[in-house]
Amino acid sequence: MMKLFLPKSTDQRFVHLAKRAKEEGFSVIRQDMDFTEEQGVFFLPFGAGTKDCINALSRIPAGSFVFLGKADDSVKQYAKQHALHLTGLLEDKGYLLQNSNHTAEGTLAEILEKTDRRLDQLCFLIYGYGNCGKAIARLLWLCGCEIWICSRARGQALARKDGFNVFPAPEKGLGMFDGVINTVPEPIFSRELLATMQQDSFFFQVASGFSGIDPKETEKLRIRFTPLHGLPGKYCPASEADAIWEVVERTLNKPPTRSTL
Repeated sequence: MMKLFLPKSTDQRFVHLAKRAKEEGFSVIRQDMDFTEEQGVFFLPFGAGTKDCINALSRIPAGSFVFLGKADDSVKQYAKQHALHLTGLLEDKGYLLQNSNHTAEGTLAEILEKTDRRLDQLCFLIYGYGNCGKAIARLLWLCGCEIWICSRARGQALARKDGFNVFPAPEKGLGMFDGVINTVPEPIFSRELLATMQQDSFFFQVASGFSGIDPKETEKLRIRFTPLHGLPGKYCPASEADAIWEVVERTLNKPPTRSTL
């Protein structure tokens, strides 16, 4: 019986993954990266840094399969040198699409909690039109929100094709919007740009990190800033586990390679 190692974590995705793995005939072990010398399937904590990832990989036997959120080049190289089959979930197109839908549902849930008006009375600007931006735009539009998209040229063209309004010149100000939803991790929001937003408007930070935004500054500007990180694990842990398991099945069923990254 193949063993599957999961971190001891309050992350409900791992709880559902453990249940799914047992149903599929795996022996599931929950522990904090204190691994044995047996080959198996290993999950690293999602969001673990480079140092922690390499430290964990050093305790995993060659030939094992390892799943994590995203790996940088040094982690990939270490896995390759030590004959570990590494899979980054955030580099799997199938998983990313499902994860984006889960993120969109979580974003909607947070908007419903934070705002005090009907959705069909709200106008949002969404920064970025990648997987997450598209999913959020589609869901909020279906709920009646007025949606505008700010993106690079290719994203703007796709947004227009999908029927959304495009806002190509944010430097002219953001005062027409009840809120901004940012899916872009780069630092693109200056204090001057944020100062053009309406007082008591909303800024939902979906992208990881803060995109160069100082929450204290938004407080001074009376902008209601809300970081929305880890939404899929909070709102859709069972569906997330299903999406992750699809990656596991695809990976284990294909001929092994040193790394799938």
